[in-house]
Amino acid sequence: MSDLKIFTAPNAVDTEWFANQANLVRRDADLHRHALRLPSFFLFVGRLVAEKRVFELVQAYGKLSVALKADIGLVFVGDGPVRSDLSRCASAIAPGTMQFAGFAQREELAKYYGLAETFFEGHSLLDSAGKLSGGWLFHHAIVHVYRNLPANSL
Repeated sequence: MSDLKIFTAPNAVDTEWFANQANLVRRDADLHRHALRLPSFFLFVGRLVAEKRVFELVQAYGKLSVALKADIGLVFVGDGPVRSDLSRCASAIAPGTMQFAGFAQREELAKYYGLAETFFEGHSLLDSAGKLSGGWLFHHAIVHVYRNLPANSL
């Protein structure tokens, strides 16, 4: 391939580093979970904007059984313009545990990735299917949150 067709992305995600760090965190999960004051949890990482379907994620969590919500929380890592509205919406869900961790540097972010049960990635209908954050690399399951998706597109 010609050097003219190769471009370097200096701020790209170092997926190998995140995968290694997530594995290290899992080896001592109880210690990290205690330090972060986290139960077992579902994870959303990203900018808190309505287009990422964060309100739908809170509503979906609210519809889980009481027993399941007693065992697993929902953690948002990131910040954005709807954070306060989202927090108000989350406070209406009971029982259940939802936490808003705010922005996290990559070292802290790797802990969240390593400890999460499932990673949720929100998309608007305008997002392309290939536009992923990379969190899916560190989990057994990833769930995409869509609204009004045509049935024949699944």
